[in-house]
Amino acid sequence: MSTPSSPAAKERSPWVAVWAMSLGVASLSTTENLPVAILTPIAEGLNVTTGMAGQALTASAISATVAALTVAVLTRNLDRRILLLSLTVLQVIANLIMALAPNLATVLVGRVLVGIAVGGFWSMSAALALRLVPTVDVPKALAIVFGGSSVAGIAAAPLGSLLGGVIGWRGVFWAATALSVVALSIQLPSLPSMPPQTRANLGTFVVLLRRPAVLAGLAGIMLTFGGHRFFFGYVRAMLDQATNSRVGLISGLLLLFGVASFIGTTRSGRLHSRNMNRTMTVASATIAVLALVMIPASQHWLSVIPVLFFWGVAFGMIPVGWSTWITRAVADHAESAGGLQVAIIQLAFIVASGLGGVVVDRSGVSGILVGTAVIMALAAVHIHFLVRPANPPLNPDSV
Repeated sequence: MSTPSSPAAKERSPWVAVWAMSLGVASLSTTENLPVAILTPIAEGLNVTTGMAGQALTASAISATVAALTVAVLTRNLDRRILLLSLTVLQVIANLIMALAPNLATVLVGRVLVGIAVGGFWSMSAALALRLVPTVDVPKALAIVFGGSSVAGIAAAPLGSLLGGVIGWRGVFWAATALSVVALSIQLPSLPSMPPQTRANLGTFVVLLRRPAVLAGLAGIMLTFGGHRFFFGYVRAMLDQATNSRVGLISGLLLLFGVASFIGTTRSGRLHSRNMNRTMTVASATIAVLALVMIPASQHWLSVIPVLFFWGVAFGMIPVGWSTWITRAVADHAESAGGLQVAIIQLAFIVASGLGGVVVDRSGVSGILVGTAVIMALAAVHIHFLVRPANPPLNPDSV
């Protein structure tokens, strides 16, 4: 399990495949996030309300959750290379459907396909990294893969908004189609054959959920992603307060967070290799402290800058950390565990967004920040005492 699984893979650097996966992730995350930037033009173009158009985001979230729990089971006899390429093809088809959609129903079909690709890929990401590189190099590989998502997080919204004003929202999805085709063309010669090693079934989820270590990890995932979403789902309200609703400043601050998250993601591989538990504990505790600091800082945009930057760096380490945890604590069923991880993250988003809406209406931005601090502090304590996967021997030359 610590070496690539085919002779062809051994003849080329496995890092070529890792970088090809990263490009695929950048394409996938761009496709996933584009509607956020051009939701109003989509609604106007289809002659529906913004709220109705927003259901496209709900559709992809639901299908991503279902796919995360079922892809490993439904494709248990399929070579993982073929599966990954198929998910990229699905991206291409989904973007074409969006670009050509005559009505909202067609848009929803396209978004369901996007959700399948998102849930399918992220549920397998940790397992695929484990197949491609030696165990000690997995955190570095995951940092590269998640780096693609971070790049998309930085660029998708501003570029989508900019291009939407020049070539229209349909043109934006034609551009996304082209990006997906590029990703596919690079993955084709780069990904090695990866025959399935386990035969996942629905009973595998029951087996995993009976393990105390898995339950502890899933609870940690729920707390960290839920705590972050509790704040970030309503970050616009905080930024409106700090900037007096100046759109240019708000966009700049969001870009700053994206850049900081990219830094945290790409630099976290070394830290997770040395001690994943300590890194995740410190990242969660840091966000808890920053949430409290943000209460007075949110009175002016200049004081928001350093808080938001360090928050982004800390949160950027968390997705890589949990995928690293899967490769160490649940290596025997990494694909199924990845599916549970994606499903729990989606559930955390739903719960945090719902509770956050109640809190922000009753207590404003300060209530949201206090709630975030409490959740992330609980996450830090939980991870420190209950989430302890063994750390593999460190290879200093690989990180």
